[in-house]
Amino acid sequence: MKKFLQYTWRLLAIFTILLIIFLIIFTLNFYNYPISKKIEDWASFATYITGIFSIVIGIANLGLVAFIANEVNKYDKEKETKNINRSVRPFLDFELRNGYKELYIRLKNDGLGVAVIKEIVVNDSSSNKSYTNIKAALAVPIAINFTATGDIVGDSFNLGRDKSTDLIEVYYDTQEPEHKAIFSVEATKILQRIQFFTITVKYTDMFNSEVFEATTNCANSFKGAETRS
Repeated sequence: MKKFLQYTWRLLAIFTILLIIFLIIFTLNFYNYPISKKIEDWASFATYITGIFSIVIGIANLGLVAFIANEVNKYDKEKETKNINRSVRPFLDFELRNGYKELYIRLKNDGLGVAVIKEIVVNDSSSNKSYTNIKAALAVPIAINFTATGDIVGDSFNLGRDKSTDLIEVYYDTQEPEHKAIFSVEATKILQRIQFFTITVKYTDMFNSEVFEATTNCANSFKGAETRS
């Protein structure tokens, strides 16, 4: 609407300028002549003015039609682009598990397209610090198998449709009986740290058209997660 009003004001300005120009030309040509009392002369003058208006209005109409056609074309292209983007929009969600032999925070892509993960931020409420490295945020030495995503700043990665990746995973080898007892202790250490974390993942679609966020409060999320038996 704003563009249309601006365009209308421009047309009015051009119309006024052209009208003034034509009137000046007419005046210069007939200035030295006395004002006619003949109806035919005034009829000719009216025809002249009508002709000017017709030309200017015709040009204005052509410009207006061109402007509207251009705006409609832009709108259709934008709408088409948005529809394409929506059709491949990713949607990230978290899955948390506190099982009898593993503990993990898993990031899943339940959307329709590839998610380009730009940043993972861990906010630690116990220290009021933020981390982009989950390993650094945990800072818990453990004695069994443990993996966590590192620092991905400047090194984003993609997560395809129906794919997942573990942000944190702690597990024990079932072939090593002593690991089972260790796991319970070590998993508790991790849980004690995780309960202070709020994890936010920033990501885009493959067109990089919009930035999305997925967030989980680990303290609340693990309350509803599956527990060890």
